[in-house]
Amino acid sequence: MKNAVKLIIFFIIFALFLAGAYYFLNIRARVPDNESSKTGNSASNLYNEGLFCEDDDDGLVYFSNPYDGGALYVMNPDESGIKKLEKYDTKWINSAGNHLYYYQAADGSNAIAGFGGHMMGVYRSDKKGRHIKCLDKTTSGTIALAGNYLYYEHYTNTNKEGMTLYKMRIDKTDGGQVAKEIIDPSCVYNGSIYYAGTNGDHSLYRLDTATDNAAAIFEGTVWNPVLLSDGDTLFYMNVMDKYRLYRASLSSGEETRLTDDRVDCFNVTDSYIYYQKNDKDEPALMRCRLDGSDNEVVATGIYTHLNSTSRYLYFQRFDDYDSVFHTPVAGPVAVSEFGGARSAVE
Repeated sequence: MKNAVKLIIFFIIFALFLAGAYYFLNIRARVPDNESSKTGNSASNLYNEGLFCEDDDDGLVYFSNPYDGGALYVMNPDESGIKKLEKYDTKWINSAGNHLYYYQAADGSNAIAGFGGHMMGVYRSDKKGRHIKCLDKTTSGTIALAGNYLYYEHYTNTNKEGMTLYKMRIDKTDGGQVAKEIIDPSCVYNGSIYYAGTNGDHSLYRLDTATDNAAAIFEGTVWNPVLLSDGDTLFYMNVMDKYRLYRASLSSGEETRLTDDRVDCFNVTDSYIYYQKNDKDEPALMRCRLDGSDNEVVATGIYTHLNSTSRYLYFQRFDDYDSVFHTPVAGPVAVSEFGGARSAVE
């Protein structure tokens, strides 16, 4: 009888222990909700592969270090205190609350085939690079955070659509296909995604993330739309005008050409628009004021991946993705190699 009582007590204690462990682990794994208007990175950066991301909450800059195979690093905006967080090639970095969200490439052909190793996909971690979780094992394009969902270009080789728009809740409790057309979700503002139409026209569309319904809101030939925080001022490349930079007001419909240069890529900062001039004879990284004035050369040559923080513009040579350059985002141009990122690896 005594042995039976002891056995019952043992099982009760063991059950309580398991229940407590289960509760603790679920509390640790829980991802707090964000505000519905929360975004994870600027549209300008995400169009340029989201290699740098300055967090609004902690003020830190999370970035993909080309001197270390694109591994995930963190630093202060002044480039001090550089630390490594994760070893895999990372891009389309988003940050919100206590977490980072990003795309990681696989670590070899075996992983890609699914036989082991690190799988490519959409990932979440805390801001110290711990508690890493794969949210979707897939080849992906742009990833953008909108409130409590990640919207991303999902590639499936088993259907004819190829790259389509998917979403995944940040705690992985909900997700799936949003649209069968190719939609770049980079431009997120106040709970909506603004994108250029690719199926029949290039007008500006607004996708309400509360309903996932979309409608055209601005007629034109828009590419890579960037909406300012006023919710009205739009910057974009005009497809029908040889991809020149334009500025428009959504409320009035008024459009203004900002440059006569054909543009390959651009990044809108508080004071300047930085863009790559497409010119076979004199290609150059340029900048101008938000109204198109004070146009000047930043660096001669062909550059890409223009990412900005509050302190610097970062960019790479088109033929060299293993290094990165920077210049102060405001004030006089002063281009140099981002030596701190290189030194952090050596």
